[in-house]
Amino acid sequence: MEELGESVIIIHATRHFMCFLQFDISQDYLDKFDRVSPINPNDPILYFQATPWFDLTTTRGRNHVVSNTCAMIRLAKA
Repeated sequence: MEELGESVIIIHATRHFMCFLQFDISQDYLDKFDRVSPINPNDPILYFQATPWFDLTTTRGRNHVVSNTCAMIRLAKA
């Protein structure tokens, strides 16, 4: 796997559901961004991770949102 440069976290909310998306952006990906071809398997890849949708009407869903938010704060402080 390529060495990671930056991560971008998106909090996606709709009505009473919420999920977190984390995109890991390598320097190689940024360097070749304007020349990436969807048919070239050697081009860099934009990696991402997503949580499931958390239901904010449930205690369990709210607890998961709080846990993920705390993890983002720890990541930002590191």
